[in-house]
Amino acid sequence: MHEIPLDSAAEVLPPAYREALSLIGPKHLTDISELRLRTGRAFSALCPDGEIKVIGMDGEEIIASRDDILYVMDRATRSSVHSYQNSIKNGFVTIQGGHRVGICGTAVINNGNVEGFRDFSSLAIRVAKEIKGAAARVLDEMEEVDGICGTLIVSPPGGGKTTLLRDMIRILSKKYRVGVADERSELAGTFRGGPQFDLGEKCDVVDSCPKALAIMLLLRAMNPEIIAVDEITAKEDADALLGALHCGVTLLATAHADNVRDLDGKPMYRALLASGAFKNLIFIRRKGKERLYELVKVKEGQYV
Repeated sequence: MHEIPLDSAAEVLPPAYREALSLIGPKHLTDISELRLRTGRAFSALCPDGEIKVIGMDGEEIIASRDDILYVMDRATRSSVHSYQNSIKNGFVTIQGGHRVGICGTAVINNGNVEGFRDFSSLAIRVAKEIKGAAARVLDEMEEVDGICGTLIVSPPGGGKTTLLRDMIRILSKKYRVGVADERSELAGTFRGGPQFDLGEKCDVVDSCPKALAIMLLLRAMNPEIIAVDEITAKEDADALLGALHCGVTLLATAHADNVRDLDGKPMYRALLASGAFKNLIFIRRKGKERLYELVKVKEGQYV
């Protein structure tokens, strides 16, 4: 295998799957953002142009079996699925390298809450990528206008929000105390207590904790100047961010949306923008394999 971020993500795969990936040229390997296994379906990889089937050494499709999926879960949990139940019930496991294995299957429900999975049917291994310097230009542009202020990074799923936010944290934590509420272990890529990614010098991380609770913990314990969270998805997340804002903390966050109109059509985001929590919006747009960053200023809830 080639020495790229995919290597450590592929470590949890059965040998035949790893061998199949070795047939893909290094140029194309770097484009892969996810590896997908679905019981009874062909092993595939998600690339910028869509999902493609990965062909085996014999020239045939590799059809994922239940045993293959159990093999991956065994490797991902270091042969101790039980000890990872807290993470599994949230639908993912973080593996060495900071990669995340997303899980689907038959959920076990107790009092309306997911307690775990009785059977696993699909896995999505999201390949985590650290691109140092990705945020340098956009941070320079922000600082030229009115210094560092609340910033919301916006794109559709898979647009590169987490990668950009991670590098912003790394750069800003050279100067500011940055608290990170890393609910899904994607920003720091914490594995067995150690971060897999470089988040800089003055960064403190609360890992595998609901964002709203993690934000409160950071405020109480670490006196952050900036708080960063990935993917605002629930009202309690937004409420916690507003609480941090009222404590004088600058906010960095990401959100799923295609454009300004889409963002404006979601009441939770609209309320955050109206509150003044975010004075910068960074929209990520893809042009082939390239990612373009568009900075939009927000003043009194209006885009300028």
